[in-house]
Amino acid sequence: MTITRALIPEIKINETKHGSAAKPATYVVEVRRKSESDGDPVAYLLIQREVQQRLDERDGSVFEASIEITYTEIVPKDSSWDVSKKGWFTACYSNLGNEPKVSLSATRPYNMGYVIVEMERLRGQRFGTYLMNEIVSWAKRWPDATILPIHLLDGQAYEGNKERRNRFYEQFGIEFDYVDHGKASGISKSMYAAQLVNINSWTANIRELDLYGYMTFLLTERQKYSREISGLHTQLENSRRYMENVRAAPFRWAFEQRFPNFVETVVKLVLLGLVVYSVVSAFR
Repeated sequence: MTITRALIPEIKINETKHGSAAKPATYVVEVRRKSESDGDPVAYLLIQREVQQRLDERDGSVFEASIEITYTEIVPKDSSWDVSKKGWFTACYSNLGNEPKVSLSATRPYNMGYVIVEMERLRGQRFGTYLMNEIVSWAKRWPDATILPIHLLDGQAYEGNKERRNRFYEQFGIEFDYVDHGKASGISKSMYAAQLVNINSWTANIRELDLYGYMTFLLTERQKYSREISGLHTQLENSRRYMENVRAAPFRWAFEQRFPNFVETVVKLVLLGLVVYSVVSAFR
């Protein structure tokens, strides 16, 4: 059964107590294959966003903040992989010393971080792009902040990954000074958060789903399939009784199969005979 896009409602952007727009802290992401955006979903993931910040007591401005986006795959217990895959995308902001800086891959400034989708089967399906776009959107809250350097390492440039890795960062407006012509390693050029580019290509095959709507959908589907199973059990029981009657009187069953309307035809002939007899008798 193909799960159409209209069955589960998408998330609603809420307003925080400070009046700014914010996504729910917990929701579900539905991922389809990039090449089959109208096909069945290949994964559902529980998304949990944890945002922390410290305010300057003098003017109430933010001088430290961090975001951690945790994703956990929702899998049925009888699936072949049967183990929920989990991963994180993190970022942080610091304005210590009046030098605003943002790291796109670590929870503390100047800590070495990395960006990777732990589930290999979801790589290349825009899921990493979706998560990084969330990080970029958060970082752009401080447009004047300097983006801390991103280091590309030779060890990440294995066959089939180098081009995808480089293109992944470059699509967000991040440029690199590469060490070699093969672009296997390098360091990102200096830039401000305002220069980061948001990407919406992920919307072609990824949807953000309301958690309540997702749970309601699952319960509704469970009830529907329970009714269908109950109906199938009833059909099976009727078939069982039918076969018991066949085994108890096989010749009668065979005759009824060969002459399915025999009794009905005999009754009609008898009734017709009675009518004819009555008419003839009336004219004597």
